[in-house]
Amino acid sequence: MNYINIKIICPSFYLTKSAGKDTYSIMNKKLFAILLVVVIIITGAGIAYWRHIDYQRQHPPLLSQTYTLEEGDTLSSSLAETALNDIQVRAIIKAMDSVFDLRKCRAGDIYEIITLKDTGSFVKFIYHASAITKYEISPDSQQNYLVNKIDHPLEKRITTFQGSIKTTLYEAMTSSGELPELVLSFADIFSYEIDFLTDPRINDIFSVVYEKYYANGKFIKNGQILAARYINSGQEHLAIFFEEPSGHKDYYSANGKSLRKAFLRSPLNYRRISSFFTRRRWHPILKIYRPHLGIDYSAPIGTPVATIGDGTVIFAGWEGGFGRFIKIRHPNGYTSTYGHLSKYAKGIRSGTRVARGQVIGYVGSSGLSTGPHLDFRLMQGRQFINFLALKLPEASSIPSQSMAQFEQVKKERLRLLSQNLQTPPAK
Repeated sequence: MNYINIKIICPSFYLTKSAGKDTYSIMNKKLFAILLVVVIIITGAGIAYWRHIDYQRQHPPLLSQTYTLEEGDTLSSSLAETALNDIQVRAIIKAMDSVFDLRKCRAGDIYEIITLKDTGSFVKFIYHASAITKYEISPDSQQNYLVNKIDHPLEKRITTFQGSIKTTLYEAMTSSGELPELVLSFADIFSYEIDFLTDPRINDIFSVVYEKYYANGKFIKNGQILAARYINSGQEHLAIFFEEPSGHKDYYSANGKSLRKAFLRSPLNYRRISSFFTRRRWHPILKIYRPHLGIDYSAPIGTPVATIGDGTVIFAGWEGGFGRFIKIRHPNGYTSTYGHLSKYAKGIRSGTRVARGQVIGYVGSSGLSTGPHLDFRLMQGRQFINFLALKLPEASSIPSQSMAQFEQVKKERLRLLSQNLQTPPAK
């Protein structure tokens, strides 16, 4: 029997004449599949390799170095000590100055300089202005230095805190790790009802519901106090924060009455009252007796002056012997005036609406004045009033159309206030 050898070049398969068509077809398919797999593997490896090369080209290895501003440093002087050249330093300072007041740079502030690991070429400058804000500066293809401000999103958490008085409210709160600002805010809410210097008693109970803000899991700051309770010698004082649909917000009692008065007790923090309300006062400059229908608060130049209540500025300008002068119209026919200012607060002009406690100007000695002080006066209608003798008017209660919404808010806040609330121990 004669055999005919058939040799397929790659790979070496041998078939005989006796091999049927089916056998030949199966082996041919196997060969094709093997070749296809090899081609796919080689192609995939090639694609992966070139992708890696392209990624390396677009994402070269970087080197990040961190620096801290030392006492006495400016950002410019600190950058000059790094590997950056003078042109780069000037470009960074110029870009930063366009978005950030460089006078606010403080010792302890941190910044980063990112360069290419292989060549040392400058890539990016990052300045951490605060725990939530940073500025990134990098050159574009034309070497223009672009700045980008990045704010980390804040996470708000509602926190409940309770305690009892052993010595003072301040000690009771801060000894548990709370910030002094929380104590001041809490005391301010009840300032028209409780004098926290003299009224607290041992075993008084307090509770507060307030906001805390975090960024990347790190505490940043306290927010609004949403509700507060203080039980003073068995008497409960309650405050619920509520914002009306109109935007007006305040603290209210359980029945919707404002805890605050319409006016502040004083338009500024003062050292002393140098002149009281009187119908006959010797004027130190004019050398005559004449009425002084206001109060002179002695304070250093630049001391902030706040409006005593909500209202509208009806005059802001120079007013003869009063010098720089502001006049504000309040509800119920009241008008307050502020004289001898050194300057006005930003945005204060005729027609400006102002809120109780808003800074409107700063103590000065303009006009007929022998020294820095605020001349403050209050009128109702056309009659001057002795502000120190005035029984402060009540602030507005919640309007009837908002009471249903207030009741819902109150119910939820009271639930939070009552969590783990202690009862006063038996005396």
